Amino acid sequence: MADKLNSILQSHVAQEDNTTDKLLGASFILVNKNNTLFAGSSGRINQPYAASAPFTTTSFAWVASLTKLLTSISLLQLVERNLLTLDGDLRPLIPEFNTVQILRGFNDSNSPILEPNTSPLTLRHLLTHTSGYGYDMMHPNLTLWCRSTGHNQHAMSRAGWDTPLVFSPGREAGWAYGTGIDWAGIVLEEITGQTLGEYFREHLFKPLGIKDSTFKSKEITQELEKRKVKLSFRTEEKELEVGDVPIPVEAFEKESGGAGLWTTAEEYSRVLKAVLNGEILGKELMDEMFKRQLNEEQQVTLKKTLAENGMAPDYEGVEEDVEENFGLAGALNLKDLPGRRKGGSLMWSGMCNSHWWIDRESGIAGVLVVAVMPFGDSVVNKLYRELESVVYDEFVSIC
Repeated sequence: MADKLNSILQSHVAQEDNTTDKLLGASFILVNKNNTLFAGSSGRINQPYAASAPFTTTSFAWVASLTKLLTSISLLQLVERNLLTLDGDLRPLIPEFNTVQILRGFNDSNSPILEPNTSPLTLRHLLTHTSGYGYDMMHPNLTLWCRSTGHNQHAMSRAGWDTPLVFSPGREAGWAYGTGIDWAGIVLEEITGQTLGEYFREHLFKPLGIKDSTFKSKEITQELEKRKVKLSFRTEEKELEVGDVPIPVEAFEKESGGAGLWTTAEEYSRVLKAVLNGEILGKELMDEMFKRQLNEEQQVTLKKTLAENGMAPDYEGVEEDVEENFGLAGALNLKDLPGRRKGGSLMWSGMCNSHWWIDRESGIAGVLVVAVMPFGDSVVNKLYRELESVVYDEFVSIC
């Protein structure tokens, strides 16, 4: 299996300066609950090829929305400690939740039509993206509202995340990908008195031996700078040009529970392993994390949103309906993906095209770390699918 996986990585990664239909670098790790089954990488962390350091499983990358898994686990730890509940109303705890309104559109003079929110807003809503908090880039009305008010949702700040809802929490067949996990991080900070990064270090990083992962620029040492992956951008000619992260870590006002983490494939795989072995969360809430959380109407909206925005390349090209739903930390395929992960597997990805999945039935999990934009890069999607197919053909099928 290792030879095939290494060969696949090398075939999709540039081995020289020509990057047409290639990646600068990639790392992939496969784990079970006890061991690392495969760890491989290929390529470079920057250009030009000859002058750049190799891309390894310890290369340091911004993983964007891969942060959401760790934030979700952290909030479920608080539930496990009876510090909050999944379905309790959070409006008394967070002032912004008391005043948030629902954006219903715009009138003839282009003024926003807003109405009060009278529904409870819960942790379950935040973790499953059924709260009504959206990303402006995915919701035209929210985009217009931000433009008309001068609001900057991308400032990675509490004020930036304070936007109107696009539907009433938990209602109206609503599923909207957005800042719910960022608000969940705010909830954690209010309850614990710690920053999200401080909580991660005490309750996730220290128990798992994670030392490099961080939110803050001041914690990025010179040694980490040498391993930092340069973000690349796919041109119309399908070549890559290196550039800067859209929102530099130095500009993050808050530690974003939805998109703020810098980490390595090796350290992220430790979190996946801990999910499989139950080291960081008890069985009851771990089971809940993998349960379908959306009703049928919300599920329809989820499937439509994933398809229209290319948010689930994992499921593309599968002829059968995989019955997408959502757990408490990512998307679920309720049916098997033929030749790949089993039904009930959890997954998500980030805007720089890194991916993870956890298949509890097969007892394995994998993470692919890359740094290329825009999201949905066809080279990454092909690489990821080939890696997963070999894993299930060469390893799972003989276990």
